[in-house]
Amino acid sequence: MFAIFPQFVELAAQKKHVEALASAFRQHVQVVDIEPHEFPIDSALKNFGIEVHEQPLTECGAIVIKDRQQEFQPYLLLPSTQYRLGRRFLLAHLLGHLFFDIQPLISQGKNFPRGIKEHESPLSRYLKNPPKQAASETLCDEFAAELLVPARMIHKTLSPAETLQLASQFGVSAAFLFRRNGQPAQPAAPHKDKPSSRADAASKKEFSDVLSKIRNIAKKIEPSVK
Repeated sequence: MFAIFPQFVELAAQKKHVEALASAFRQHVQVVDIEPHEFPIDSALKNFGIEVHEQPLTECGAIVIKDRQQEFQPYLLLPSTQYRLGRRFLLAHLLGHLFFDIQPLISQGKNFPRGIKEHESPLSRYLKNPPKQAASETLCDEFAAELLVPARMIHKTLSPAETLQLASQFGVSAAFLFRRNGQPAQPAAPHKDKPSSRADAASKKEFSDVLSKIRNIAKKIEPSVK
């Protein structure tokens, strides 16, 4: 059964306290953060009384609230085509909408949105880090990132090898962890065996010679070949 907790309402009202809200939720669902690990988002939502359903959707995802005589039941709707990290980030993002955009209004007895649709993949948007987007989407993206990878468990001086290892422990991609850590994505390493211009010219001549031999053979088989 889903319930409104005053602690979450208070933290959500202070929108700058994203880390504190994510930490409170992790503690509430009894997730112990001793070492980096993959946050069990599905079981956490289930324990919190939120139902998750996968179904064909034209949107990237949605949250729907059903009111059963003042008993509120949130449903998170996902397209069945979501890949693992995209799915986990979307669930955490939708949970953010519940905390920031819906829960405060319910607690105050005000009208609240019965549904919020995601027209763009939250993970794709988060990785792109666009300069302009709706404040509520930015807030929910930050909450989702903090829930999956707590800032206090990473540091700013990660090498590429450390990033890969930590990303594996958290169950996220290296690109996600670079973005989470405020680092630019690492460019692909230059090809060390790139041929010199002389070698490249020799390679082109060799190809030309082979092509000429193929044409000569073709002429013997079919004289009309030029």
